[in-house]
Amino acid sequence: MTVADDDIALVHAVALAVLELGDEDLKTGFAMPYPDRAQSVLDRLTLTCLSRGTRPPRSLPDLVKWCGARPLVDWPLRLPREVLGGDGLLVDVRRSRPTGLCREWAEDGNAVRPDPIRDHLEKAAAPDLHLACRDFLAEYQVVSDNEVTAFVGDRVARRTWRLVRDLYRPVPRALVRRGEVARCTVCRALSVPLAGGGWLCEWEACPAGEQLPELLPATGSLVLAEAARRVISGVARVEQAVVGLARSHGAAVTREVEGLRIDWPEGGHRFVLAFDHGDPALLARAVGRSAWRDRNPLVIVPAERLRARPDYRAVFGRLVVGAPTLVADAELVDLAGGSVTWGEM
Repeated sequence: MTVADDDIALVHAVALAVLELGDEDLKTGFAMPYPDRAQSVLDRLTLTCLSRGTRPPRSLPDLVKWCGARPLVDWPLRLPREVLGGDGLLVDVRRSRPTGLCREWAEDGNAVRPDPIRDHLEKAAAPDLHLACRDFLAEYQVVSDNEVTAFVGDRVARRTWRLVRDLYRPVPRALVRRGEVARCTVCRALSVPLAGGGWLCEWEACPAGEQLPELLPATGSLVLAEAARRVISGVARVEQAVVGLARSHGAAVTREVEGLRIDWPEGGHRFVLAFDHGDPALLARAVGRSAWRDRNPLVIVPAERLRARPDYRAVFGRLVVGAPTLVADAELVDLAGGSVTWGEM
């Protein structure tokens, strides 16, 4: 293993630790003793910094501040140049949450993308309802006591709620202000209270900004677990768009472990890998690990990811062997509505 490989593994470990800590509130501090994973990562980073003449973070709160203020390009690490684009921050200071980049680094190296929703539904023996359940979870990332009561009178909602109920948790204190929890009126994700007042949508790419959210009583409400919310706010949104478009063209869509399989009415099929990566180099690494990498899959990302990085396609194409087709979700709509057929794509 090279020094670069060691340093990549260290960033992966830091990202995993930050995600674990992000299940709580990153701005409130941490009780001693620190979680084992976080303490181990802090020790590893400290040794690396000292060996390279850099002052290390002194504590876990200091590490969180480091991740929110110091981009990866300024860490004393020998990382490949292509993974140092973007702002390089692992903590979103305003939201006091891990960033999307942190989540991408945490997934780096996994043979199978973590998906607690898929795992839960497989245990519930309901793989045929996977897509319907994901639609439900996207609509109800936070659910009030009154909404749960209303599900009883709707046969479909009642059945879905029984399947997904165990994915929800009581509302964490960090998401409560004056006895209320907030839901974004644009994307339906949770909104987080800001230190200076107001609310901000939890989903980084949401156009709502600090638009006034819908407020619900925190008492009796439930929120989708953090790991499941990450899936819903990222990959699942892209998949929803693909599923809707494919079905509008008469195709059948199946959710498999790797991604979506689309079977065309005229025969034939296509594999689709949906991602929400902001870093094209980490996306290339993820596609390279996919069991579908040799099946000429469509790799679909949100259009805003490509707009944010003008070099996105070039970096991805340079790093992926065989270069699967990279398509923005907005381009997919244009292609399907134009002269190119879904089957040809």
